Amino acid sequence: MIYRIEHRIRTLAELWDPFEYKGYKFSQWDFTPTKEPLDLAWNCERAIETESASAAINQFRRELIPIVNRIAFVSQCCAFVEFEPFLIAREVSPHSTFFLHYSEEVPPVSLHFDKEEQESLAALENFEEKGDLFLLLREAANTSSFYTRFAMLVPALESIAGTKSNSGRIETDKEFIRNEVLKNDELYKELFAYGKGARNKLFHGDKVLLDRDRQYIPEIHQAIVRFFNERFGTKINSAVRNPMRHLMGNFEVLDLFLKPRNGRVPCLKELVWNIAESRKQGTTSVGMYDLADAPDSF
Repeated sequence: MIYRIEHRIRTLAELWDPFEYKGYKFSQWDFTPTKEPLDLAWNCERAIETESASAAINQFRRELIPIVNRIAFVSQCCAFVEFEPFLIAREVSPHSTFFLHYSEEVPPVSLHFDKEEQESLAALENFEEKGDLFLLLREAANTSSFYTRFAMLVPALESIAGTKSNSGRIETDKEFIRNEVLKNDELYKELFAYGKGARNKLFHGDKVLLDRDRQYIPEIHQAIVRFFNERFGTKINSAVRNPMRHLMGNFEVLDLFLKPRNGRVPCLKELVWNIAESRKQGTTSVGMYDLADAPDSF
C-alpha cells in the first residue's frame, strides 16, 4: 500500500521556494497576500510504500528527523517536528478515509507553592551540595526537549553521588547512583553500561534511540524526588502529572479518522486551520470532512 503523508515542521527559517530532498517535498506552510512567508512553519510531504499506516509514519519520521536536524544547523534556526500535526492518506484511494493527528500548543498549567514546598526548600539545607546539582535540575526544567533534559538530569545524578577514589583515580560514585538514587538495576544499566549506556552514547556524540515505552526522563526525575523525600525529609509531591512544567511545549492532541466530502483531497494546512479556528469558538470543526470510523485495514 502506498501512503501519502503530510507533516508540519515548525521553524523560524523562511522557505520562499519549495524544494525536494531525499524524496521529501518541502514548502512554506503559508504566505501572506503579498507572498511573504507566514506562520513560522513548513509543510513536508512524501509517499511511502509499506504494509500499514503505522509503518509508513514510523518510516517517514525516522528518515525525516535526520534531515530536519541538518536543516536546523544550516538555517541556524530552531526546528520542531516531533509534536507537530500530520495526516496519512492512502494514495490508491485519495478520497477515502484518512488519519489526522492534530496538535495544538496550549497555555501551561501552574502548580501551587504552599507550606509543604516551603518546608521542602528549608529541608534542602541538610543536603551537602557537591557540585551544581540544583542548577542542573533547574536547567532540566527550563527546557522541554528530551535530549537537553536528559543531558541535565544525568549529570544531576552524578552530582548527587559525588566522587570516590578507585586505585588512585577519582571517578563518579556510580554504585551510589545505582543503589541509593535509582534503586533500579535495569535502568542503571541502560544509562551507564560501559560503552553502550544511553549516558555514554549521548555524551560521546553517538545516537540514543528512544521508543514510547522507555523515555528515561520520568524515571530519573522520580528517582531524584524519591531520594530527597526519603533522605532529607522533603515533601515534594511525587504524584504530580508532568513534573518539570515549562512555559512552552505544552500540547493538546486529537487523533481522528476523517472522510472528505465531494471527492476532496485531504489537505493538512486546511484541516489544521479549520480545527484551530473552531477551537477558538469552543467547538471542533473539520470543515469539508466528516468523522469516520477506523477502517478495518489501514
